[in-house]
Formats: sequence, C-alpha cells, structure tokens
Amino acid sequence: LAGRDMEEMDAQVAEDLAALEVLSVGSVVRVAMQAFVTVYRRRPAFVEIYLRGRTNVAVARFGRAHNVRVADALRSFALERGLCREDLTLDAATLAVEVGDRVFQLAYENTPDGDAALVEEGITMMTAYLERYATDAGLAGVTA
Repeated sequence: LAGRDMEEMDAQVAEDLAALEVLSVGSVVRVAMQAFVTVYRRRPAFVEIYLRGRTNVAVARFGRAHNVRVADALRSFALERGLCREDLTLDAATLAVEVGDRVFQLAYENTPDGDAALVEEGITMMTAYLERYATDAGLAGVTA
C-alpha cells in the first residue's frame, strides 16, 4: 500500500514540477512539499500507514529508501537545470528530504488535515538550507 501511494506522490511531484513556469530552489522545494500534501489529502489512509506507522521497522526502512530516491531525483533535476552547484551531494539532498519527511510526520501527528503552518515552516527551513548550494540562477529563478 505504501509503495502504491509513494508512486502516486512521485507522479504528483513530477506533474507539479512540470507545470512550473519559473524554476528556483525555493519554487522546487515548495512545489515538492505541496505535492506531498496534495496526495496526503487524497489518501488519508496513507498518512496512517506511512507517517504514523514509523514504529514498524519495515515501514521505516521503506520510507528511508524512498527518501533517498526522492533526494536523488530532485538533486538531478536541480543540477540539470543549473539551479544548484555540484557540491550539493546526495547526502546533503537526502538530509533535506529527511527533514521534510519529519516535518510531515509532525504536521500530521494529531490531525488528518495536517498543520499547514508547520508545513510552511518546513518549506522555509529546507529552502534556506538548500539555497546554500544554489547557483545565482537557482536563487533568482530561471524560465522552465
């Protein structure tokens, strides 16, 4: 079940990124995080299984592996479009995705609708972290 919903999340992120007119580190972070929120709204059972089920070792391992794949895909996306420098390592990108994942866990811990303010704080935090690796184009934005 988690795999099915994660595939839907990956597709939503790709679809939403493709719709962006201006690409920047900040817009990519925002769109990726909001894409996850979109799927969480459509799949409340996934919130229970994935975000609240981390005490299950299999779910935790599955989530960690997915986070690495997401980090690699988003890092490649940003590198190919000149948004970040080569010194944004996979480890640094994975750290950002793991932080985002934890933000979602906290935001959805007590409510199936999530805490929008907490998600917004996470977007701000991840953007600030990743902008350390941004090119000038990644900070200012480029036409998609």
